[in-house]
Amino acid sequence: MNGLVRTGIVLLIGAAFCAAVSGCFYPAYQAFQSPVPAPPLSLDLGPELGVTAGVVVDTTNYGGESLRLGMTDLAGVELGVISRLGLLPNLDVGVRLSPNLLGLVDVKYRLLSFPLNVAASLGVSWYPRTGALFSTSYSGGMALYPVVAVGTERLFGGLRAVVLNEFREQHGSWQFHPGAYIGGSFGNRMRVMPEFDVLVVNQPGPSQNGYRSLLSAGAGLAILFRI
Repeated sequence: MNGLVRTGIVLLIGAAFCAAVSGCFYPAYQAFQSPVPAPPLSLDLGPELGVTAGVVVDTTNYGGESLRLGMTDLAGVELGVISRLGLLPNLDVGVRLSPNLLGLVDVKYRLLSFPLNVAASLGVSWYPRTGALFSTSYSGGMALYPVVAVGTERLFGGLRAVVLNEFREQHGSWQFHPGAYIGGSFGNRMRVMPEFDVLVVNQPGPSQNGYRSLLSAGAGLAILFRI
């Protein structure tokens, strides 16, 4: 067990180091957050897959570009590895790694366990460019991921957001993109976690001249093995 804990800690430290020095990340579209933390000194590890697309719902003063209502925009496909390490009875930490999201680190704390589980988490990542859905002239930025999850161990949902600070030579303004998700967790030693999520993206246009608003929808699946 001590060896497994050391492995989990090494993963967390490695992801945090990558986040600090490499800037090789994209925003994460799926939450994959249950309101029930991993038990102390246990490690959940497995693959995850997510697909997200957006549809343009408003193009107010968007710099004269040829955007139209109903225009779809593929945010991307994410295939990677997700892990969670239990630290205390109500506290765990997570790491996600993939080619497009090289590292995301989050901390989750359970606030209530009766009559329903209620947990709050905060994650952070860096990325070099924003991809299709968040496409701007910026070269990259930092993303924060606040989540409030409510439910049982098997069925849950919650509110989440992607909070971006994009930059080129210097940091830009913070952008708040709210969303929600619903998911489940089925199994014990091997858990299957499906998820469906939505996100509202108010994206600044060229030279901050207006916004285009997108309503994105996505689906994800994670399979976690408890070690």
